[in-house]
Amino acid sequence: MGHTVKRLLTILLASALLAACSSVELPSLAEKEQPPYAEGIEVGKKYDYVLSTHCGIVQARIDGSWWEADPPLVNGGSPPAGWDNPMAGGTLRLLSDDRAEFVDGDRRATFRRADAPPKLCK
Repeated sequence: MGHTVKRLLTILLASALLAACSSVELPSLAEKEQPPYAEGIEVGKKYDYVLSTHCGIVQARIDGSWWEADPPLVNGGSPPAGWDNPMAGGTLRLLSDDRAEFVDGDRRATFRRADAPPKLCK
């Protein structure tokens, strides 16, 4: 089997495993091109939002830019107990031009605009 085929199979398998771990549906490409993921989010308005939690709650794509959790919510490289993994579905609300809050039931995470590009988890 060629290197490209092996790599593609690995990616497909990893995608299937991640999808099986969560009942949260990823936003479509069209949805990611609209607020709250893309520019145009309104302060105070609640948006449905899917938050990546795989390596903990550390960053999010909000209003067309990267934001960082303040404080980060991490438990040994995973999200804290009680959070869905690899994604959590909830609502996102911009509190001000540089503060946002994600809510999933009784779980909350706050974010601020990032000064640097995100760090990829391993």
